[in-house]
Amino acid sequence: MAQLPLFTVEVEPLVFNAYHDESGTYGTDRWFIVAFILVPARYELSVLQVLKQERHGYEGVIHFVDLPGRWKGPYSRKARIARRWLKCYRDFLSKKCDVHILAVDTRSPSFRTDRFERDYHAYNFFTAMAFYDAIPWHFNTLDYMEVKIYSHEKTRRSGSLELLRETGGNVDNFEKYVPWKVKDIIRRRRQTTPRKYPEVHVQSPVITIPSSADEANNDELRENFELIQLTDVVLGSTAQAIVGGSAVETKMELGLMAADMIQDARRKPWEQDYGLHRQFAVRYFPDSHGSLYENGPLEVLSSAHVQRMM
Repeated sequence: MAQLPLFTVEVEPLVFNAYHDESGTYGTDRWFIVAFILVPARYELSVLQVLKQERHGYEGVIHFVDLPGRWKGPYSRKARIARRWLKCYRDFLSKKCDVHILAVDTRSPSFRTDRFERDYHAYNFFTAMAFYDAIPWHFNTLDYMEVKIYSHEKTRRSGSLELLRETGGNVDNFEKYVPWKVKDIIRRRRQTTPRKYPEVHVQSPVITIPSSADEANNDELRENFELIQLTDVVLGSTAQAIVGGSAVETKMELGLMAADMIQDARRKPWEQDYGLHRQFAVRYFPDSHGSLYENGPLEVLSSAHVQRMM
């Protein structure tokens, strides 16, 4: 009989909360962009404290699409909070939570337009793809992790009468599909490249967060909504960096900040100014071979140049 150790040490699994949002309309826009912010549960309270502190007493919803166009004026508080949040993430919150973004070019010659029977199949597949791509990128030194996924509630998802009419009853199964797909892909990849993939337990279903904190039925969901708003700011700024879709000064500056972060993260770790290696990742899909790649377009840089020349 083997001798038992004198002391038994129990190792608790690392628990993460993953916050998800998306930008772009599949089938209409060229770029469909998915973002995740992955926060270790033990750091979440300190992250929330920073976000609330940077609100300077303002309690309104911070939503990138609704940001005012100028930094000054009676309605500029939201934009200034978004800028402070993005700077806070870049300068020190990145040491407590990771960002992983997948930008899908639906007009690439390598993109298979016939792959998805319905639009929501594409939304769901690329959400799962962004998540399972994040695991070896950020967490390949772990053995085991547990994850809860929180997502901004969308009208196109389960329970929408419009969706039921549109699909003839074929209801979007986002909340259950994403955890299932992530676990299935990671299980198969652990068989071939186990060193890159920890064992991952993803809670099912995905927890959806209402569009307003007032609609959340408990304090915990209201705190989750704060982190959904941070995800929205990071996603919106990154989408602006990639697409360069807005010419207003607030969104242009946030896009330039995100582009600066993206460019910095592409450098060698010892050459980076912000130390975002393996903490902030923007990946593009597909390249000419149908694979993921990193050195994709940042249209905000050319847009900013054009504006300066005018």
